[in-house]
This record gives sequence, C-alpha cells and structure tokens, in this order.
Amino acid sequence: MSLPLTTIVTKDPEATLDYAMDWAAWLAAGDAISTADWTSYPAGLIADAPPPSLAGAVARVWLTGGTPNVLYAVTCSVTTTQGRADDRTAQVRVREQ
Repeated sequence: MSLPLTTIVTKDPEATLDYAMDWAAWLAAGDAISTADWTSYPAGLIADAPPPSLAGAVARVWLTGGTPNVLYAVTCSVTTTQGRADDRTAQVRVREQ
C-alpha cells in the first residue's frame, strides 16, 4: 500500500502491513536513492521484522501494532547518490476495524 501524503491511512492495531513511498518523481535525472530511514511519532509503530527496504525509487516499511485512536506521523528520510536529502511524512491513524 502506498502512503499518501495528503490523506490519513487507517490501520488496525492487530495488523502488520507494508507501506511504501515512491520517490521517482522527485529524483533528478541520473540520481538514485542510496539510503531510506523510517521513523514514527509517537514511536513504536515500525515493525522490527521484516526490516525496511529500498527497491529503486520505492522505500518500503512494515507497520505493526499501535494504540487505537492515536494518529501517528510516519516519516521517510532519504539520501541520494548525488547528495540530495529530503523527508516526507504521512499520517497513519490506528483504529479497530
């Protein structure tokens, strides 16, 4: 599932699901993502396993658990091979479904 930046994604607290951010439109010609790091606020929504991954311009993270009725900010910070750095934050609301 893609993490949209303009809407809130709803996740069940018992679900462990993968979410992705596609950076292709942001990348300059000839550039590529070299690292992608994920954080959540409040902490604790990012799964320990499987670990976050990077495939081309798509950074992927697994989210698990969470406290019902809490809105989490999930941020992906990337660095490119040409030295560019940026981050994007999506909102994930944990709710019993």
